[in-house]
Amino acid sequence: IDVGDWVDNSTATTRWGNRPTPKDGSKTATCAEQPPRACQGAPPRGGPESQGCFSWKRSCSYHDMKRAFVGGRDDGDLVLRPPPGTCTLFLSEPGYEWSKPVDMANWHAELDVRIDGEPCRGCTVKQAPGAYLQNLLVDVRKHRGGGGGSCDGARVSIAVKPVETLSAWEADTDKKLCGVARNGRCEVTGDWRRYQIDCQPDEANGGVKAKACHVKPGTKGLQRDPAKVAAYVTGVLAW
Repeated sequence: IDVGDWVDNSTATTRWGNRPTPKDGSKTATCAEQPPRACQGAPPRGGPESQGCFSWKRSCSYHDMKRAFVGGRDDGDLVLRPPPGTCTLFLSEPGYEWSKPVDMANWHAELDVRIDGEPCRGCTVKQAPGAYLQNLLVDVRKHRGGGGGSCDGARVSIAVKPVETLSAWEADTDKKLCGVARNGRCEVTGDWRRYQIDCQPDEANGGVKAKACHVKPGTKGLQRDPAKVAAYVTGVLAW
């Protein structure tokens, strides 16, 4: 279902908007333009059948533009009113290549989700261990106390509440952004895994051997502007 089909503007018009995502896949180049050297070289590394030429052809021929309902700190609530009989919603965000941009809201830490004006008691953020996509499971029946009660008339609202700084988030939660991954390297872990945040060994505290990692000084993620953080909701399943 398109998110816009269920937007409820009965109390106030939402300031969230349907806009392209930061990594929407749209291209300005076309395959009719001058091909790169990879397509003109000699096999096996070059030529029309080389991997480099294939990658270029795939990129220039893929013009899909991903869109989503987008809202930030100053956009207020996105209010959804699902149809009668709906007790569960599953909201998803769009894909964005390999790592998640730091100005895309963290659904674990930066979404204020409410049902009928109350903090949601039946909401869970779903993110597979090795995956970057964050999804939101909303269980209306659980929020209302379980049992066989009606789910009708529920108003699900979502607002973005960015953390002020990532270092403040570490201090407030007593969690670390960086840790030693299964590959033995220092990487972003936990609730912020797969974000574009650079980590490095904390040599002063034993480094990788002691499982000590910290954010690399000067990394882009530390200069994150809360006013520019936005959530992107691209689709919703319901049952």
